[in-house]
Amino acid sequence: MNANGLPGQPILCLALGKAIHNALLFSPGESPRTAPRFVLPAAPPNRLFWQDLCRAAGLPSPGLLAAAAQDDGFVDVPGANPGQVSGFTARWSALAHRHAQEGIPPEALVYAAAPAALPRLAALQAATGGPVAEHGAALLLGLLALPEIAERSYRQGVLLIAADSNRLTASLVFQERILGVYERSSSRLDPSRLARDVEEFRLGWLPDEQVRQTGGHGCFILELPPEAEGFKPIYITGPQRYALHGMGNIAAPYDDCNQTACFGLLHGLGCL
Repeated sequence: MNANGLPGQPILCLALGKAIHNALLFSPGESPRTAPRFVLPAAPPNRLFWQDLCRAAGLPSPGLLAAAAQDDGFVDVPGANPGQVSGFTARWSALAHRHAQEGIPPEALVYAAAPAALPRLAALQAATGGPVAEHGAALLLGLLALPEIAERSYRQGVLLIAADSNRLTASLVFQERILGVYERSSSRLDPSRLARDVEEFRLGWLPDEQVRQTGGHGCFILELPPEAEGFKPIYITGPQRYALHGMGNIAAPYDDCNQTACFGLLHGLGCL
């Protein structure tokens, strides 16, 4: 075991997409740029499959399988009608409440035990036996895995945007802690609406009710320190990143945007 309580063997990181799964086999001490990687159509997420695949490829068997997937979430609220409670609540509200004073740290986004409110992650964890993360959160962590972005967040606040296949997640980050999250569907983006929302979001002016009334999933903003200076630098990643061309800096962690969520898992586990 290493200092983070992780096995000294390679870690296989798996990012489940709609039709394509990306995977990366990371060995402690190696550069993430040289880590072997796989792109497979809808491969099963169970640990034995990936161990067999690594052996067939002449690679060492992973000691841990970490995985990320989109989860629409489920919240059981007494008296609420189905659909009244959004998946945004399942994905973010408990984290925001638990870390309301200091902001959400990277390691909190990778679950050693998936919460009941995220049933797809719970099922994924039952198959893999390892830590799991929501895919949008893993993409955000992938941006923080880049040293230049993480280091800049200590000088001023940064705004990170994960443009996933069907969900856009933006976060306000200062000193590597998430102080706000904004989320809406990425399938029907209104660029002018998004630009207005992002401007109000980074200044701490965007209410959750306003986001939901305009078709968004939700928003929360914790106390924003003046040292964050308005979270002006914007970094964008994810499958739909080019739909946001001109809004900020397009970032490809370690020169491979397809593996951003895998790099994010490693960052949340303290490996990058």
